[in-house]
Amino acid sequence: MRKVLIFTLILMLLVIAGCVPSLYPFYTNSDLIQDKNLEGIWVNDDGTEIWEFILASDSVSYELIQTEKGDTKHFETHLLKLDDHNYLDTYPDDEIKNDFYKIHLVSAHIFGKVEIRDDSMRLSLLDSDWLRDMFTKGKITIAHEIIDNNLVLTAGTGDLQNLVEKYANEPKAFCCLTTLHRK
Repeated sequence: MRKVLIFTLILMLLVIAGCVPSLYPFYTNSDLIQDKNLEGIWVNDDGTEIWEFILASDSVSYELIQTEKGDTKHFETHLLKLDDHNYLDTYPDDEIKNDFYKIHLVSAHIFGKVEIRDDSMRLSLLDSDWLRDMFTKGKITIAHEIIDNNLVLTAGTGDLQNLVEKYANEPKAFCCLTTLHRK
């Protein structure tokens, strides 16, 4: 069984951050790329977040060790290219040892556009408010659910990729810009 995080906690944190969880990945194996520029330690402007990317032994994914306010979490991360843009698909990889606790949890993929230039990384996530508005207006019709007033994508990988490719250059589609600097 894949390692998991608390679904409701994920949803609460993601709603605060404005990003959208997905039950399915945004990539197929043929979309995956490697970039040595991603590897290493990155920090945000005020030093409160540390992101370390390590190429995994499978050579197609990265281990992300993310520390915020002294709390460290592990993620399985895939770097992919769709059209002319690079993206990260991040999935929880923390080990939970209590089996009874584990059966209460569902993991989710988080997806963001990533740009690395010199010693700076810019990461922006799919915006839940924008996406919810597009669903309400009928402009986007991919499978999703509203759970406790939180948007969760349930569409398969192909539909997710079509969505992202169509709106990759729409400024409102991605939000919550995080800028990290190589340490």
